[in-house]
Amino acid sequence: MTELYERPNKMVEVDGTEYKLVAFPAMQALDYQFKLGAGDINPALVADMVMKGVSKNGVAFNKDSFDKAFTGKISHLMKVWDEVISFNFKDPLDESDSVE
Repeated sequence: MTELYERPNKMVEVDGTEYKLVAFPAMQALDYQFKLGAGDINPALVADMVMKGVSKNGVAFNKDSFDKAFTGKISHLMKVWDEVISFNFKDPLDESDSVE
C-alpha cells in the first residue's frame, strides 16, 4: 500500500490577502531551480510557479482565476511569487531570525 504524503505548506499574507503556499514536488522544484539558476526567468515561469504553488480560499489557481486575481496587480503578483521562492528555495542554514 502506498503511503499518502502531504506536501509541506504555509499560510502567508501579502498586502492583506491570505494565500496558502504548497511546496513543489522534488522533480518540479529541481526543474525550477535550474531555470532560475540559468537566469531563465520569464512571465510564463512566474505564472506557472504561482499556479502550481499557491492557492487562495482553498482553491488552486488556473489560468482564468490567475488572470482575474492578478490583472492590474503585477506588483502584488511579484510579492506572491517572492513568497513562493522564499518558501521553496530558502537556504535552511540562512536563519535570519537567529540570535547572533
